[in-house]
Amino acid sequence: PERFFEGHSHLLLVAGMLGGVALLWFGERWSKRTRGIFDIDILDSLLFGAGQCLGGLPGINGSTGMMVMGLLRNYHLEGATKLVALFSLPLISFEAGRALSILEWHGREPFSGVSWMQWILCVIVSAASSFIGLRILTEQIRKNGYGRWIAYRVVISAVLLGLHFWAAGPAS
Repeated sequence: PERFFEGHSHLLLVAGMLGGVALLWFGERWSKRTRGIFDIDILDSLLFGAGQCLGGLPGINGSTGMMVMGLLRNYHLEGATKLVALFSLPLISFEAGRALSILEWHGREPFSGVSWMQWILCVIVSAASSFIGLRILTEQIRKNGYGRWIAYRVVISAVLLGLHFWAAGPAS
């Protein structure tokens, strides 16, 4: 099976990216946007998880899959986006736990050359910038929709497609 995709991984990536944005575009156009972030139920949780699993496919990330599921379940644009961030917390927490395991908790420094005060300040600034970034992102999505995200993914797909055919050279 690996040989089937050999030399065509760029095309597979482009197909996944374009398929993902097509689903997102369809979801944005079809959604009634009647549900808010607090209207979540068990079925939504399962579907958001299924959307996150789409991140295993080439070219589709878990965020796009979850945004599509949110829209197909009729969430407001900003509600779907916030739920994506909330459903990403377990993965982020897992990765943070792995990073915290290398800290020297009883040492004078958590890492070589980094004081505890610097480390704590970094954690606070990172958390604050994440909340501010999410606020800005959801506000932009509420005003403008996912159009810019879709356009970005289409442009990247076009560049990858162009590079693929450029690298292949002229047909003989």
